[in-house]
This record gives sequence, structure tokens and C-alpha cells, in this order.
Amino acid sequence: MATHRTHIMTDRLADEVWSAVSDADTVSAWFPVVQTFEAGGRKRRCTPGGGVPLDEEIITNDLELYR
Repeated sequence: MATHRTHIMTDRLADEVWSAVSDADTVSAWFPVVQTFEAGGRKRRCTPGGGVPLDEEIITNDLELYR
């Protein structure tokens, strides 16, 4: 299993960023290269512009770790 992490600087409030990235159903809103996605439970399948689907498992989405 691969792991991908990235870091960026933004002028958005932390609560605003967390609201966007913690919702598996909104990936295309903050990662526009994703053309289609399916999400259910801990799984998500994203298909970017290249057409090769990426299967993901959401390991953690913990509001307590965010705070």
C-alpha cells in the first residue's frame, strides 16, 4: 500500500480547510483533476483525468487529531 502526503501554504482558515478535506464526498471540489469518484465507508475510488482509477482506504479522519 502506498502513502501520499503533501503540504501547502494557504490563506484559508484551518476550520475551512478541515471542512473541505475531511469529507470524502467532496474530493473533486478541492482536487479538481478528479473527474469521478465513488465513496462508501472507508473506501474511495477516484478517477483522475488520465482515466486510471485510484482505490483509496481512509485510514483516519479524526477531528480530535485535527484540534
